[in-house]
Parts: sequence; structure tokens; C-alpha cells
Amino acid sequence: MPEEFDVIVVGAGPAGSRAAIEAAKGGATTLLLEEHPVIGQPIACGEGISRHGLDFFDLPAEDAPYYNLSVKEFKMFAPNGSVVKLHIDGFMIHRDKFDQYNAKLAEEAGADVRTSHRVENARRENNQILVEVLKENKNRVEFTGKIVIDATGPSARVGRMLGRPVPEKRVYGIEYKMRGVSTDSFDFYLDFKKFPRGYTWVFPKGNDVSNVGIVMDGPRAKERLNEFIKEQKIEGEIIDYIGGTIPMTGPIYDAVDDNFIAAGDANGTANALFYGGNRIAMTSGMLAGMVAAKAIKEGNVSKERLKEFDSLTRSYPFADPSILEAHRIFYAFKNETYNRFSKALNGVYLDKLGITGRLKIFKLWLFDKEARRMTPELKRMVKGFKITSVWGF
Repeated sequence: MPEEFDVIVVGAGPAGSRAAIEAAKGGATTLLLEEHPVIGQPIACGEGISRHGLDFFDLPAEDAPYYNLSVKEFKMFAPNGSVVKLHIDGFMIHRDKFDQYNAKLAEEAGADVRTSHRVENARRENNQILVEVLKENKNRVEFTGKIVIDATGPSARVGRMLGRPVPEKRVYGIEYKMRGVSTDSFDFYLDFKKFPRGYTWVFPKGNDVSNVGIVMDGPRAKERLNEFIKEQKIEGEIIDYIGGTIPMTGPIYDAVDDNFIAAGDANGTANALFYGGNRIAMTSGMLAGMVAAKAIKEGNVSKERLKEFDSLTRSYPFADPSILEAHRIFYAFKNETYNRFSKALNGVYLDKLGITGRLKIFKLWLFDKEARRMTPELKRMVKGFKITSVWGF
């Protein structure tokens, strides 16, 4: 006989663990399934997060077991080498330890956490969902849940099994961990021709190690990353490699069905401007767990009841349509256009423009016809960028 639970959460990443925490806190018997033997591994993340993101969930920062180092500056390099900057309050984390910490919180809240449990099939039976699982020892087990929360990331495995709409438009991400490469800031490199709808990055890990990666639309990501490393004369030893896809169009607003909620990247929640997702995924998971627990208490697990999740998602800034609008405008830039803007603001901190920075912007607007033509679109981008600065990582 299958083991029975009120809520089954599939995937112990940021969304899944947060969903399990809230479901268990809300009184639901909760099972959290993770397919890998070690939660958080393999790492599939740039490993940056903001203080906003940690504070929102009352998570520790500098004294946490997952803390790596503090990052106080964001730099965005144009193809011509000019750079604009932003002061930030961010961190590099050890993502595997971060996921393990959150899964431990789920366990402490009352969730049953099981690793090496890969969901092979899911189907509805008698107003619940039957989940068939393959364990590491090749034994098969079954569980039933009145509600199943899909937190399997961009693959949206459970949603696909149930015939649900899933995020189809995705960008490719590849990252090397490299020894012999140092920086002390979040460094982004833009080239709208070479990295369509994306960018390359160098993030610090300390001890002469950095994460060097790329995200872009199209299948040539690894080739373009290797070219970037060569062109930038980045010399170091590749000591680890990860790759995957990231949703690029924001949340699906039909994320629920009878007995089912899709959370985090399984619902496409990654930020559509720079594709960061930790804080957003955790928030999405939190909402899914809260709604599931309430629905279980009420004895109503219908699609109509679970639509509260979609409504709550829409109410959060990370789902604001201005982010997709900013994505559309920003990634339509040509290198020549962005080079002019960046050159005019070279070395300026956007969060502290001062008189000098404002004069540079005014001079650009006054003497550059293209800048004047684009002013309405640039204004429309501002809101999306502001939200991203808080919710984007």
C-alpha cells in the first residue's frame, strides 16, 4: 500500500524546501522528495544572493554555514570595455550547504525528508495523486498526496507527467568553477551579438577561485563561453562544470490544477532580466506551501481553491509585467547603442549618480539623437530594473 501524505513536495531546492516548511508548519503531513543522494548537489547556480533575499526569510548571513563571502559591488561591462557600477549588499554562498540548511529547516518543521527518491511517474487516483518513486537501491515505492507541489526546477518533471503547461522558453546556462581567477565583485559582460538575450559573468568564490559562466538564448553557450575566456585572457584551471536551462518569460499564471501546484522554476519564476532565481523560488515555494496547508485544513484541494496561489504570485513584485517589458527592450539593444550609453557613464555608480553622473546623462541626451529617440523605452525599463535590483538574486 502507498504511504499517504497530505502534501508531497518533489525537489529539495530553494522552492521545494520552503514549500515543505510552510506546509508542515501549517499542520499538513508533508513529504519532501529529493532525487539526488546529497541535497544541493550537483550545484546548478551562480551562487549569488542578496541580503534582501536572506532577510526576507529571517535567514542568517555572515555567520551561516552556507556563507562564502560578501560582495559589495556590481559591474556591467559593455563590449567596448566601459563599465557602469552599482553598490549592492550581496553574498556568495555555498549553494549545496544553503539547500541543505533549508531542507533541515523543513525537517525541523515536521516534514519527512527523503533523498535518493526519484519520481518516475505521477497520476491522479481518487482525488489525490499517486507518485511512483525509484529509490537508489532500485526498489520502487509509492506515495499518495492530496496535493503534490512540483519544485523540480526548469524540467517541471511532475507537471509534464500530469500533462500540465510548463515553461518552454528557456535560456542555456553554463558555468565553470576556475582556480587562478580572482575578482571581488559581481562582474557581468554584455555583448548583444555574441550572447543573445544573455551575458557572461565572473563571480568571486575566494581563495583565487571564481565562477565563470554564460547564459544565452541558443545552443552554442559552451562555445561562446570558451571564446569569452580566451578573449578576456582569463587564465585558470577549470575544476568543476555545470550546465542547464533557465526559464526566461516569468511565471505561468495557470500553475495549479486539482491536487497540484507548480512552484519556483517549475512555474518559470526566474527573473526574466538577469535570470537569477533564489529569492523568487523561495517565495514561490513559500506561497505554495501556505496555500496547500490551508486547502488541506479546509478539505478542498480543487483547482478552484488552489488558484489562490496564482493570485498571490501576481501580487508580488517579482511577477510585475514591467520585468518582461524591460527584458524585451534591453535585449533588443545593439552593441553600438549600448556602447554609447556605457561609455558616457563609464565608471559611474548608478545608485549614486551625483552632479557629475547626472551631467553625463544630460550631455548624452542632448547630443545623441539615438538616446533621445529611446528615452520613452528607457523610462519603461526603469521599473523592471528597480524590481530586479531587489528581487533578481
